[in-house]
Amino acid sequence: MRSRPRRWAARLHVALVALGAAVAEVLDRAGVIDRERLDETLELAWPRIVTGFAIMSKNTVDLAIIGIALGANAVAGLAFAFAYWQLAKFLSIGLAGGTVSLVSQNYGGDRPDRAARVVKQSLLVSVLLVIPIVVGFVWFAEPLIALVGGEGDALRFGVVYLVVTAPALAFEFFNMIASRTYAGVGDTFTPMVVRAGGALLNVVLTAVFVLGAGLGVLGAGIGTAVSIAAVAVVLAWGMTGRSYFGRGASPVPVGRDGPWFDADLARDLLRVSTPLMARRVAEGVVVFPLLWVAASFGSVTVAALEVGRRVRALLGSFSWGFSIAASTLVGKRLGAGEESLATAYGRDVIRLSAVVYVLASVAVVIAAEPIARVFVDDPTAVAATTA
Repeated sequence: MRSRPRRWAARLHVALVALGAAVAEVLDRAGVIDRERLDETLELAWPRIVTGFAIMSKNTVDLAIIGIALGANAVAGLAFAFAYWQLAKFLSIGLAGGTVSLVSQNYGGDRPDRAARVVKQSLLVSVLLVIPIVVGFVWFAEPLIALVGGEGDALRFGVVYLVVTAPALAFEFFNMIASRTYAGVGDTFTPMVVRAGGALLNVVLTAVFVLGAGLGVLGAGIGTAVSIAAVAVVLAWGMTGRSYFGRGASPVPVGRDGPWFDADLARDLLRVSTPLMARRVAEGVVVFPLLWVAASFGSVTVAALEVGRRVRALLGSFSWGFSIAASTLVGKRLGAGEESLATAYGRDVIRLSAVVYVLASVAVVIAAEPIARVFVDDPTAVAATTA
């Protein structure tokens, strides 16, 4: 009896391998990406894509469970809070983008000690950035939510969620730096496992606190904050050079030995990261006028807008994987002095990401209504979300 499931599993594996080979052949012949470079790209990208889904699913899970439990007003409140949370997260993503570039270049150039010092500079900069953000979000939560149109129940829900989750941004900044550091040394599997575990913990805690204990938005915020902190604790273990059952120790560990501040590296980091942070923050700022306009039409419209943004954020996980693959592979080739090969890798990854996004967008358009019903059940809200 046990051999039958094994046979089916073996057949499924063979079928998936054959399908993957066929897709790779099609992409190669179509001139999208060289088959060998596809293998290297996917090896780095798929764990990061899963990680991206895990990270973005935190807000998405909160939104879905709160929508089921409390309705459109609560979803609108979370939408207002998410806008500020995402703005801070985008800042951390920009800083982490500079981190992975410098780590991969130095590690690929056989300078692991210098790569470790890059990580230290990133952590120092992240502390300087996140402390005033957390304080501002906690102390000025109500006027911030009201600024984008929050009022009544939506204002109350948004303030509660922002106050509870704002302190977790300190852990999230560290998590972003740690994840990108691992990616910079060619290990996207370790942060994927840790992040996926954190996402699962968030689902469990949010469901227990919201649906079980009846804590509502407060419970969703607590679940998110605790799960993010748990991820930081686990990643900190590996970032200090310790392994997870024999694997996953960072080859560029952060320790107390050696100087923490390096002026030259700090300048290099800021030079690379500042444009990335500015671009990311600009992306985050765009949502504020949209929320303000949507709020003038009521909570249902705000909820519909936020569901659309959450779905789009999940699709953005593909860019997490492809950007990490491109940064790592291109950075390593540049570190080795192979500029023409670095250009080829960058070009092929861009083409592959374009194909993936076109296919994913078509799938979302086709399944728009079922996706909307995951978050809202009121017919008016479903119609607005689908549109």
